[in-house]
Amino acid sequence: MLFGMEFSRAWLVNNLGKKHTFLALAFVAIIFTLLSIPLTQITGIRPEVGSISFINSSLLPSLAENLLATFLALLGGPIPALIYRGILQAFWWFSPVLPDLPWMFKGLIGTALPIVGLVVINSLYSPQTGRKKGRRAESGSITGWIITTVAAVAIIWFAVGLFPFQPALVGSGSMEPKMHAGDVVIIAKVPADNIELGDIIQFRVPEEITIMHRVIEIQETEGGGKLFITKGDANDEPDSEPVMPDNVVGKAVMTIPKVGWASVVVKQFFTG
Repeated sequence: MLFGMEFSRAWLVNNLGKKHTFLALAFVAIIFTLLSIPLTQITGIRPEVGSISFINSSLLPSLAENLLATFLALLGGPIPALIYRGILQAFWWFSPVLPDLPWMFKGLIGTALPIVGLVVINSLYSPQTGRKKGRRAESGSITGWIITTVAAVAIIWFAVGLFPFQPALVGSGSMEPKMHAGDVVIIAKVPADNIELGDIIQFRVPEEITIMHRVIEIQETEGGGKLFITKGDANDEPDSEPVMPDNVVGKAVMTIPKVGWASVVVKQFFTG
């Protein structure tokens, strides 16, 4: 099916793009985006949060992926697009155990990386001719491609949690003034035994969401285990339930202010 889609994409964009290149690029990308999203996923959207989650984590990343694939097909035919999409599918097929990222991060990663790739390739090649722009040396071009590819793969691995660190978005003001809504926090995966009093930890709660609060007390259980009592710095009372070690994702080691501010604004707009 992948072969059929990419050969069809290349034929369509190269025939339509003879006169109106960028219009054909956008049109074909939209068509293949709609074809790639299952109808059940669209009909199963819930109001408000469900709709914005679908747009951010499914629609926009799919559109960005198809824009880059269509651009590659326009430049070099079906093979570059086939290689690109084949690598993406192989990554998910052969990496079955990956963290379940929040939909805001799925959207950010899935949309930003293909767009960055599109910008880089467009800066090197002309979509009208498929030839390099300027007189860049071949060795310099290859080096640039290697650096770009390695960087993109590293970003993906970092974001999905294959490294000992992963990003997390602060969605509320419960940790002010230490952390503000829209900040991105780097979470280090550490054993529960390494968590100390005063650490800010990210943990899961039964509602299938994650929270970042400070450890204000560590209790010993009868079996020799630990329970973490947590509290938001801006909250008056501790959290109602202690945190089990199995629910600890990691502890905060770095805060990057306001990087995810736009995602928080969009979420608040659609959820009221």
